[in-house]
Amino acid sequence: MNRYERLRRVLIVCHHCLTNIAYYRGGYSGKKPTYDRESNFWLTANGNFLDAAVLAWCKLFASKEAHNWKRVVPTASQDAFEARLLKAAGMTATGWADYNNRMRAYRDKFVAHLDSEKTMHLPMLDPAIKSTFYYAEYLLDNEASLVTLPDGDVNFRARYKKQKQEAERIYGKKRHSLGPTGD
Repeated sequence: MNRYERLRRVLIVCHHCLTNIAYYRGGYSGKKPTYDRESNFWLTANGNFLDAAVLAWCKLFASKEAHNWKRVVPTASQDAFEARLLKAAGMTATGWADYNNRMRAYRDKFVAHLDSEKTMHLPMLDPAIKSTFYYAEYLLDNEASLVTLPDGDVNFRARYKKQKQEAERIYGKKRHSLGPTGD
């Protein structure tokens, strides 16, 4: 895979991470779910958005996979990238390491495997959003050959906002507004 293809795939993973967070968060007003909690469909869909977001974020930041920033950002630029990443996420190096461990623990203990842990600790998503915005925007600003996603839209912040609004609209549709058979 050439560099352009690798970078384009990283942007796609950034997009998937942010899309799934937007759809997950679209199901909440404050801390209260807006969807029908009696419906297994909405509970499952909302949880799947969280799980997919964590999996994508881990590809970008918590693993040794090809999309991890340490394998994509040139070695000479990594110290500056990391310093700006921490600033964007609003964390210290220690705080980032702890956050990374919590995201991986959620992925490993509850998404990839269902280990024997009795309590699931859902990850906070603000640092994931901020770090993913930073990574995508860094690539768009620093890689001259990188110009587009498959649909051509590289404004990640506007996309996130639009997708969250879409989810809020869909979650807000009440079950009783559907037809008599639920269709």
